[in-house]
Amino acid sequence: MKGSHIYPEIILDKSLTDEHKVKVQEIISSVMQVLGFIPRTTPNLTDHGVQHSKNLMEIFNNFSQNLDKLGSPLSEPEKYLLTLSIWLHDVGLLITDEKDKERHSVNSIKVMESKAFSMLHDILGKDVFNHLKYIVKYHSSHTELTEVPQHKTIPDVRLRLICAIFRLIDGCDITSARTSKVLYNLLTENKLLEKNSLKHWKSHLSIVSAIFQQKDLVVDCDSKTDGSFAINHLKDDLEAINKIFRTENFPEFQLSVVQSGFLD
Repeated sequence: MKGSHIYPEIILDKSLTDEHKVKVQEIISSVMQVLGFIPRTTPNLTDHGVQHSKNLMEIFNNFSQNLDKLGSPLSEPEKYLLTLSIWLHDVGLLITDEKDKERHSVNSIKVMESKAFSMLHDILGKDVFNHLKYIVKYHSSHTELTEVPQHKTIPDVRLRLICAIFRLIDGCDITSARTSKVLYNLLTENKLLEKNSLKHWKSHLSIVSAIFQQKDLVVDCDSKTDGSFAINHLKDDLEAINKIFRTENFPEFQLSVVQSGFLD
């Protein structure tokens, strides 16, 4: 997805139309401050804000380029919808109590439909807005991808497929790029993380990368033991995602875990 820069470290797919690039830029400008404020409601979670979205842009870059090599490219409208979803899918965490985080995808739709975000409908139009709501709702592993309808409202958009793709892209942000050892040490030294959240942080910190290589999704980690929590969650998600890929005649991916470090 080499193409035009919007903000530092944010690069849009060069195949997006000029109109779509402008609209994505408007959306990013609108949600940046909201995403930056999310940690106030979810202090025990690893990043679900700006850095998470930047990470997903890089993951999507890798995924999209890999699909081109496999001869299964996404259409321009599909890339547009997926790019928008990267920046909108977690906005609901701002109004979600941490103990009810499973509801954040529903709350993201609530935020998208709020008066504060009325510009979304105006910028994107009814059809794109409605498709985005499906992607946002079904990015949660607590929903069933088979329930996504096969809308044909937007030409060249396979709604159920892109819902599955987005869940996969979001699920791949399990590496240390989501946090840092310094931050983790600072929080734990001051007892600012709940005990149940420690396994999430430790798992992310132990994982070096998650990269698509042909039909393999290769997860590289320093410690398979520490990384197992996040890796097992991704493995479970991938099973459901591959079922959708299979029915859509889309490439399926095999999870491969390698340990490049010197730890157990």
